[in-house]
Amino acid sequence: MLNNKVRLGDLIEVLTDYHANGAYKKLKENVELLDDEDYALMVRTTNFENNDFHDSVKYISEHAYNFLEKSKVYPNDLIMNKIANAGSIYLMPDLQRPVSLAMNLFLIRVNEKLANPIYVYLYLKINEQYVKQFANGSVTKTITKEAVRNLEIFLPSREEQDIVVEQYLSLDNKINLNLKINQKLESITQAIFKSWFIDFDVVRAKIQAKQEGKDSELAAMCVISGKSEEELQQMPEEDFAELQATAALFPDELVESELGEVPAGWEKIPFDQIAKAKKGKNITKKNTSSGNIPVVAGGLKPAYFHNEYNVEGPVVTISASGANAGYVNLYQQNIWASDCSFISKDETTSIYTIYTFLKIKQNEITKMQQGAAQPHVYPKDLKRLIFPKIPGCLILKFEEFSQKIFSKIHVNDLENNALNSIKEIILPKFFSGEVVIHKRAELE
Repeated sequence: MLNNKVRLGDLIEVLTDYHANGAYKKLKENVELLDDEDYALMVRTTNFENNDFHDSVKYISEHAYNFLEKSKVYPNDLIMNKIANAGSIYLMPDLQRPVSLAMNLFLIRVNEKLANPIYVYLYLKINEQYVKQFANGSVTKTITKEAVRNLEIFLPSREEQDIVVEQYLSLDNKINLNLKINQKLESITQAIFKSWFIDFDVVRAKIQAKQEGKDSELAAMCVISGKSEEELQQMPEEDFAELQATAALFPDELVESELGEVPAGWEKIPFDQIAKAKKGKNITKKNTSSGNIPVVAGGLKPAYFHNEYNVEGPVVTISASGANAGYVNLYQQNIWASDCSFISKDETTSIYTIYTFLKIKQNEITKMQQGAAQPHVYPKDLKRLIFPKIPGCLILKFEEFSQKIFSKIHVNDLENNALNSIKEIILPKFFSGEVVIHKRAELE
């Protein structure tokens, strides 16, 4: 398979970066990074490293996107770090929206007539240490366009490239499907929490039904279930009775409070009256031992792994420092809480409710960052969040529902861990020659 060595520069049609679009002054005049969703996503290293194109993202306007004409990013483009972790290579997924390249990255577009772009990505990814040896610099490592063009890769026949890519995609597509399912499931829990406890949709439905002389309980049941009255009548008797009992837990009146309208009997209170976040215990990589316990620090994913834990899962974590300070995550397993705050099951019996609330408030928490050189979000900052003090019976209902959802998410996560392990084992063997690629004709 590995019998044809070629220069990467001979396979690509585009090698560019953010600064190819103009001088600094022009870029500053025409491009502004936005936190709120807008026309195009500005893709950064952190998005690839954490496989997160949903939460920790920046946006730009349509004008900025069109101004950055030379660095528009398309599916299957290769993205490479220029500085710091120079030479790290990523593959652009299809986000089904306009995407633009951030600073400190190279955009590499393979000529599809000459090679399969995904094969080129896989080869460079498997041989990333080879790529990184061409990065120079005593303090901050950088890699140049010339070095990128002169990288050598082994290029088998197109058929063999396509077979390797098929094997990769068979695993990767399943992983991505699980991720999309998990995002959908989590969005459902957030939508229901927001409907029940923030927008008070069920209470408002009861009020409107009363004003119109209709059955308020039935109106509430329609909102909770998302079904019409006709569909409700077709439900199994046991399910109908359970839904009716849930609807009865909601009041049918809104009253004024210092913080705005709330359902009668409810309050809006500081978050720390519901659950108090604790500070983690820092541990450096050199003080860890080989194991599979995630060490949760300031990033979007575990910093490294250890053989001991200091918090039992499930646990909610809030990154404490760095660019991602304030990032909220949920770990179903035991962890070592390091540079983060955490809320464990020792603090609350409603861990999934707490997590869902904090995720809804993610933007608000991120804006709590303080400190110019090294941003921080401290446990005390969460006191500024206002939580709806809800009757325990309703919290229990939501917790039971969300626990089932997050159990499904956990199963998908475990499957993805297994699939990623298979990728890490099998793919290098294709490129080393340990696994022989048989052409389709040979298999007939």
